Amino acid sequence: MKNPNFNLILNNAIDSLGHAVEHYINDLSNNDHWHNEKWIILSIHHAASLLTMYILHEIDNNNRLFKHDRSPKFQYPDLKDSIKEIKKFDVPTISKSELKLLEIFNRLNIIRNQLMHQTPPSDISENLVSFASISLISITKMIARKKQTSFINILNEISESHDIVFQKIHWKNHDEYFSFMEEFIHEEFKWHELGICPSCNAYSINGRKCEICFEEVDEIICEKCNEEFYVISNLTIVHECPSCNNTIEKLTI
Repeated sequence: MKNPNFNLILNNAIDSLGHAVEHYINDLSNNDHWHNEKWIILSIHHAASLLTMYILHEIDNNNRLFKHDRSPKFQYPDLKDSIKEIKKFDVPTISKSELKLLEIFNRLNIIRNQLMHQTPPSDISENLVSFASISLISITKMIARKKQTSFINILNEISESHDIVFQKIHWKNHDEYFSFMEEFIHEEFKWHELGICPSCNAYSINGRKCEICFEEVDEIICEKCNEEFYVISNLTIVHECPSCNNTIEKLTI
């Protein structure tokens, strides 16, 4: 049961991410933090549901979730059901990074359900907003792959104010994100040697930017042992070589 308009699903997901960014912006300008943070989470969850449904449709467009016993109309399954169906498949039908993405979505679904179907918390913690934010980044990465365009192109399509999302992220608190991104960049750059990021310690440097935590970096060559390594740009002008502990005061790009 292939839906001829199914590619519009990704556009719908991008629109929901844009709605989330509007609430990030509103959260800076008014005191209704709970309302804005709730809608950040709900909007990103909606985008996750759409992307997961899209992935399921890619690998099994006749899946039972797309059918209805009493109607010939195309049905749209929820996030939890789509995840269960996708997990019945294995690599190479589905990529390792997509399976890792589902782990992020499982946690996001728990967070959303507490807001929608349980007694909600009186305050939405910074860590929950941070997790929603890394979910937005993860969704954007996968949509860019599906649309065969760049990550930055999709970010700009979501909102020109997308930088605000990165300000909400506490990178070191989200193992699911790093697990997903390590698989994702391995698939994207499998024939490239990636440098070690000095911020998140992952093999994720492509050019002068980390593909995982998005820090901009400079490359340094130690004059004593010729070791090449990366440092965070504009952080300090004095560095210590990780190989020989030589102090380096001058950048050699």
